Amino acid sequence: IVGTVSGNSITFGTKTTFRSNNTMAFVKTAYDANAQRFALAFGRNQVGNYGAEIIIGTIASSGNSITFGGLQTITSGPGGHSYMDLVYDSNASKCVMLYPRITNNNTTNSNLMGRVVTVSTGGNSCTLHSDTVLDSNNNNQLTNAIYDSTNNKVVAVRKVGTNSVGSVISVNTSNNTLSIGGNTTVDTNGFALTPTMSYDVAND
Repeated sequence: IVGTVSGNSITFGTKTTFRSNNTMAFVKTAYDANAQRFALAFGRNQVGNYGAEIIIGTIASSGNSITFGGLQTITSGPGGHSYMDLVYDSNASKCVMLYPRITNNNTTNSNLMGRVVTVSTGGNSCTLHSDTVLDSNNNNQLTNAIYDSTNNKVVAVRKVGTNSVGSVISVNTSNNTLSIGGNTTVDTNGFALTPTMSYDVAND
């Protein structure tokens, strides 16, 4: 649903359905300023039909309406898709998706995966580039990411076991891959079940 803000009020348009079946979890969005479209990703959290999908939408210039393209499958099978995040890298003009991928039947054993998403400038579609194993310590879980516009990097924080761990991630625009720097432990008390963060533009 699209809303237009005026003063201290907001006017909403009519809601638009982009998926009518399967259980969805942790819907994430990112606006691609280059393509002037937004990407919406979500996990399929349904027994026997696990996975993750993405869809591209365009907001109409008037009328508070949305037009969606077709759903595209990111990955299928069991995994930590509910714990993913999606962020736009304005320097690379790409969206970056981060998510855990379960390595066995134990849901706590997950690699941190990353994927570059190129949103089309000519239609509501995207190119999903190859996924990359960013951290293979097999205990990556809840993930949150922001974009640092001063350093042109994606910064991710995630739950790894009982710790909160932060990392800097770079986009290689020549081959649409990701690389990760070293891990920094933020918290060791085991309380950060859903670590989140935000970017302070004024004090960057």
